[in-house]
Amino acid sequence: LCGQTANGGPHAEADIATQTGEVLARIDALLKEAGTGRERILSTTIYLRDIADFAAMNAVWDAWVPAGTA
Repeated sequence: LCGQTANGGPHAEADIATQTGEVLARIDALLKEAGTGRERILSTTIYLRDIADFAAMNAVWDAWVPAGTA
């Protein structure tokens, strides 16, 4: 799963919430392909180009992470 980025890479024109959703959808597909799911993720590192995007990214992340695993 290492190195997943939104479509368009670091210069994508979509807002951070859209970019985060794209990345998480890609991760869901990769986890499914590997026969596992998001509840089995042990660690995640997220890099943001602009810390001002943190709240919007984190809202999408919090909705994606299964309850009780954060």
